[in-house]
Amino acid sequence: MPAQLAARRVDATARALVRSWRLTVLGTTCFVGVWVALMALAVVVDDLLYLPVLAMMAVASAYNVRRFVPRASDERPSGVALASRDAAEVRTRLRAHTEVDVPEQIHLTADPFVRIGDDGVLRIGLPVALCLDAADVSTLVEDATLAHTLASRPPAAGARRIAEGRLGRGLRDGPERASRRLLAGLDARADAFYEALDESVQAVREERSAAWAPTLVRHGLVVEAWWLVLQRWVVPALEERHLPVRAFSGARDLLAAATELRLTDVPVVAATPLLPAHRAEAYEEAVARTLSARPDGLQEVTWVDHAPAVLLPMWRRTVARGLVAVARAVGEPRPATLGTLIEVLEQGWGETIAASLADPLGAPDDVSGVIPDLLAAATWLAGLEAPGARLSWSWPFGPMLDTPDRDGLDAGAAAAAALGELARTGGMSGYRHLLREHGVDLDTPMWLDEGAGPEADRVIASVVAHTGWRKNVVLVLSEQALRVFEDSYVESVRRDVRLRMVGPHETLEPLMSAVEDGAAGDPTVEVQVRDVVHAELASVLGGIYWRLRVWTVDGTTRIHAAGDPGLVEQVLEHLLQDRLRTRWTHLPTRLRTARFWFTSIVLGLGNLLVLTGPIGWVTGDASAPDALATSALGLGVLLLVLLPGAVLSGVAARRAARATGHLRPAPRHAGARRRTGAG
Repeated sequence: MPAQLAARRVDATARALVRSWRLTVLGTTCFVGVWVALMALAVVVDDLLYLPVLAMMAVASAYNVRRFVPRASDERPSGVALASRDAAEVRTRLRAHTEVDVPEQIHLTADPFVRIGDDGVLRIGLPVALCLDAADVSTLVEDATLAHTLASRPPAAGARRIAEGRLGRGLRDGPERASRRLLAGLDARADAFYEALDESVQAVREERSAAWAPTLVRHGLVVEAWWLVLQRWVVPALEERHLPVRAFSGARDLLAAATELRLTDVPVVAATPLLPAHRAEAYEEAVARTLSARPDGLQEVTWVDHAPAVLLPMWRRTVARGLVAVARAVGEPRPATLGTLIEVLEQGWGETIAASLADPLGAPDDVSGVIPDLLAAATWLAGLEAPGARLSWSWPFGPMLDTPDRDGLDAGAAAAAALGELARTGGMSGYRHLLREHGVDLDTPMWLDEGAGPEADRVIASVVAHTGWRKNVVLVLSEQALRVFEDSYVESVRRDVRLRMVGPHETLEPLMSAVEDGAAGDPTVEVQVRDVVHAELASVLGGIYWRLRVWTVDGTTRIHAAGDPGLVEQVLEHLLQDRLRTRWTHLPTRLRTARFWFTSIVLGLGNLLVLTGPIGWVTGDASAPDALATSALGLGVLLLVLLPGAVLSGVAARRAARATGHLRPAPRHAGARRRTGAG
């Protein structure tokens, strides 16, 4: 696509986004005008009965308009500023390869990209600074300057402020379908705008010299190497409260080893780096601490000690959970040996074990990595039981299992090859032979004392709910139990406000972590999953509320809450399976929408009539009999809330009766009825 045509597409998509946003703001503002006009009309006709209600609706509509006003991100600028001497040296090296104006301020960041922010600061990813030559980095700076220029000129600048302004705050995760539809158009136009912006940058690249193409290939390898190091080794270390020493240099060492072993066709090791190695490594610890939300208290660990300090506890937890899944699959506990796991996999229990270990909140088909991780962890633990075995570190493979008189064994690669053999032949004879050659005994029990044992519990989700008459509680769902923690009114209000501000995950995560650590205190109600006889999850009051009833031998537990029960239903289906019964949660979309709006209108009208009677009698606008009649009419209208449930229950009962044969269809006419009786 020509650069000029791509730029016009950027302007067109930006104007479409701005126009859609203006129409949305105008539409929401009209509601404020309507309520204000009704308030003025009430004052003019001297009917102040509805004035408080109208004022409340006007304030709520004004607050809804505020949700669509773009708001600057409250995230702090990421990165660590370079010292003045280092920044000057970097600018000198960049200007030797490019003619663009390099910003004065330069920050090093934890991501492997180069970009220029709205504050005019050049942010260079530390993996890029460590792995690429100054010439390659200068090409990336040219791309960042181009993208910043395209996004800073009108109308793209206004469109970007709208797209990044967190529109619809508090509405995206709510049950309101109308709000989601209102935001869907804005999101679609924002996606089209960013797609056009990327195409414009690519069009300008194609019109330049071909020097940028090899740079992008090398940069892509740096990105892949850093994400591999980050996801496989750095993130597990941070979860164990460890900080790898020279974490970003790991990507450089990985690429250097891959180049030496000819695993990549394009060499990536920098001959003339942007910063000398000793100066770049001096910034590593400060930049690495930006990877953690809680940087204080992290213990440094070298790559040599990474496997025993970080990975070994993780392997023990993985195998412990895997043995629990094996016991559930086969119906009885099995010994904690590698031979047990190989045997059940050869017997075809792999899919069942993977489904038991998969994240219940993840994608249903996303279980491809569960069994390889489990088999690799069991191989590491079984290998460490061999006489003289120890863990070492080797780039690009990471941890290696060293045994006397044998070459190093990569247990992860061996486990992957074993699963490939299982898929081809239905067995793992070659895998067994390889392990015996390295002195690994398949029947030796693995040491699982450290980390979580087989009975360790794992919290899946938690929601704010109620028991009894609006008693505020927090429902915590784990793999072994359903726990209810009492919550005070003040804490509940504060939590509800924080849920709207930062989301449920950040708000309830401390309680979930405390439950896993055993430091959450005693719950008011605790129901073990194994003791549940039957459970029922129902959508009540037109989908405004949901109700959960759990029956055990000792009694019944009732919990209800407002909102969508989708999360609770997903977790309970994973925990209870066929012991869970759901009502009105799987209705067709149109029927669910009609039920919701019918209930909302009936509740609003009924409550209005119930309150109008006493208020009219107190203010003298209505006599006592009229006020009583109005309130009685309101109570009658409120009873209509039960109508959809009664109709749906009747339809369900009739279908069930037809299915079981207890209800036969009536004859079509009297003659048929007489013939049936005569016969």
